[in-house]
Amino acid sequence: MHRLYNQEGRHIVYNNQTHGWTVRLCRNGNGTDCGPKMRPGDGWPENLSPVNSLLIASS
Repeated sequence: MHRLYNQEGRHIVYNNQTHGWTVRLCRNGNGTDCGPKMRPGDGWPENLSPVNSLLIASS
């Protein structure tokens, strides 16, 4: 889990992790209340205002 600070508004979020690692955007600062998994190479437009952490994990 990685906390996210001072990010507001819409951004393109890109998972540049290596094969087998996913990224999830989470509303809570402790890596809970997360959205869907982003696979390596995925890039999505997201509103980061409600996002407080990222969860990076092997799938």
